[in-house]
Amino acid sequence: MLGTSLGPGAATRIGFLGRAPLIESWLPGNPQSLLEVGCSWGYLIASMGQAARLRVGLDVNRQDLRSGAARYGKVTRFLCSAAETLPFRSEIFDALIMSEVLEHTIDEKKSVAEAARVLKPGGVAVVTVPHRGPMEVTDLTNWKYRFSRLHRVVYGWKHHADYSRFVPVSSYHRHYTVSALLKLLQPQFEVTDVRRTGFLLFALADYAAFLRSPKLARVLFKIAALDYMVGYAWLSYNLAVRLVRTK
Repeated sequence: MLGTSLGPGAATRIGFLGRAPLIESWLPGNPQSLLEVGCSWGYLIASMGQAARLRVGLDVNRQDLRSGAARYGKVTRFLCSAAETLPFRSEIFDALIMSEVLEHTIDEKKSVAEAARVLKPGGVAVVTVPHRGPMEVTDLTNWKYRFSRLHRVVYGWKHHADYSRFVPVSSYHRHYTVSALLKLLQPQFEVTDVRRTGFLLFALADYAAFLRSPKLARVLFKIAALDYMVGYAWLSYNLAVRLVRTK
């Protein structure tokens, strides 16, 4: 899963390693069908649900989907669609992953309703989002939102003026308290587990990536992956919930 250098998307891949063990531990032991909403280029879903006869990754970024199909197309189907309009009939998936996606959606309520619709009764969903607490101020995505012109200049410097993967940040990157997230998810889901984890290291690793320091970013992301498993209560940067679709 890890490359030898930080190429395109590698920093994100390393960062997600911290979430992967928790997500995998929360999924059913042998799901026959698994959907990841907001899969990027599929590095997370490709590592999970090996026994699933139907494994689908969905995203709105066509370039990422092409990369995913090239890498993991033999084991995972990739489709382009928004979280608010999932292109599936109701009640067909045993399990669903929505990791660091809900905060980006245009309509979070509709996205949750769609996730519930496509899950079978009793199906399991794992949702991870940024936690709303003191560490919210370190969120680099919101710095991009507040200083969009500066973000574009820095992005161009980081990527040597290659804007082919540049995505303008036009809306605030939402963070959730536990109570706000649970209110959003109920009554479609029963919440069976809640974790608040991680501190400042993930944001610092993101900054290191922007400074074009691959060695520093690699070290920080590896430490951040370990830090993700540590709970810091209200100080935590990350929030994860395990859900079961109510009947």
